[in-house]
Amino acid sequence: MLEYASIVWDGCSKQDAEKLEKIQLTAARIVTGLPIFVSREALYYETGWETLKTRRYVAKMTNMFKIHTGGVPKYLLDIVPKKREHVSSYNTRNKEDYIIPRCRLQLFRNSFIPDAVKQWNLLKVEVRGAISINSFRKNLETKVKSPPSFFSFGKRFTNIIHTKLRHNCILNYDLCKRNILNSPQCSC
Repeated sequence: MLEYASIVWDGCSKQDAEKLEKIQLTAARIVTGLPIFVSREALYYETGWETLKTRRYVAKMTNMFKIHTGGVPKYLLDIVPKKREHVSSYNTRNKEDYIIPRCRLQLFRNSFIPDAVKQWNLLKVEVRGAISINSFRKNLETKVKSPPSFFSFGKRFTNIIHTKLRHNCILNYDLCKRNILNSPQCSC
C-alpha cells in the first residue's frame, strides 16, 4: 500500500515522503523487535529492505525503460518528449537523451514525465541500452545487500533476542549506556 501509484506521486513534499518512510521503519521495528533508538541503517540491514525512495526510483526508471522500448500504450508514448536526435541534425554525444520539458513551476518539474526524463538522461548509456527489463533492473545498481540467512533461522522469539544482542539493546549495561536505565545492575 505504501507503493501504490508511487511513480505518480513521487514528486510529493519531503515531509510527506518522510511520513511514509516512518511507516515502513515502524514495520521494520515490529519485524525485527528493535527499539526506537536503533538507527535506520541498522533496521534496513536487518530486514534487507530498500528505502521507499529507492523503490520509487526503480519503479520510475522501469516505467521509463518500458516507454523507451515502446512497451506501453500509445497515449503514454505521446506525452513523452522526443529524443535530441529527432530534433537536431547534428551528431552530438547526447543524441540518445530525451529533451526535458520546460517547467515553469516546481510542482510540474517534480511530476512524472519531467523528473523521469531527467533521471533517465543521467543513467549510463550501457544501462539504458539493456536488452530486457530484468537486465535493466540488475544494472540499476540499487540493490541492498541481503542479510545473512542465519539472521532469520529458527523461531521468531530467538531471532528477536539475537537481533537485540547484535545491536546492543537488550542487556541492562547497554540500556544504561544509552540513559534508558539508571543502573547497569540486574534486578535479580
